[in-house]
Amino acid sequence: MGQMTRPQQFTFNVVRNCLAKAGIPVIYIPDEEIPENLFDLDAEFLRFNLSGHEFEDTVTNAFNRKGLVASGLSKMKVKVVDLGILNIPGNPNEKTTIDLYRENARSLIGGIHTVNAGRPNEFSYMIFNSGIDEIISSKNAGENPGLHLAVLEHLPKIIADSIDIETHADYAKKNGVRDSSMLASVNTLIHRMQGVIKANGEYYRISTTMSEKNDSQIKAYTYCIHKIKL
Repeated sequence: MGQMTRPQQFTFNVVRNCLAKAGIPVIYIPDEEIPENLFDLDAEFLRFNLSGHEFEDTVTNAFNRKGLVASGLSKMKVKVVDLGILNIPGNPNEKTTIDLYRENARSLIGGIHTVNAGRPNEFSYMIFNSGIDEIISSKNAGENPGLHLAVLEHLPKIIADSIDIETHADYAKKNGVRDSSMLASVNTLIHRMQGVIKANGEYYRISTTMSEKNDSQIKAYTYCIHKIKL
């Protein structure tokens, strides 16, 4: 049986731990044990800038299959984005601090960003002011609200070096909770991007959520930070 290299093991563990939180099991299958054509469909699904019937078919497949997971995850390489030493605010929950970081983010990262320029998988996305408000809200701050604020201005750089590991349909809410048995919109796909950063000498996994409309409008609207225990 084939063995993963250390970089492959690192990538696999990051992805497995992320999907485990959503109740999605992930196993490692060596190349020589993969059935022929197992991943042909999935490899085509995880792309941005789909349109028309192709987009609608992907929404249908993503809904019926409870999400589409990228193929060949054990082979994917995630570049570590080194952010150096970040100034972590000591009072991240105070309104004045939040307002300062919100206005700073609007001027630095608000607008259109392009990933993989000039390549077949090129796509552009938008960070709206409303998206910054969603990102910066306390419900998304997680276990380290100070780091969450400090990372915000670097989000485009992180997304550029992230991988699109999962696409799912836009689920409707039932009693305030997303229900995978109910479709909210046939015109929206949700992408889960995974990246890794190094900040202040520590490594963290960054999970960014992006939505894509059938008219090719793509926007980033939230991210979560989780410390990686090495």
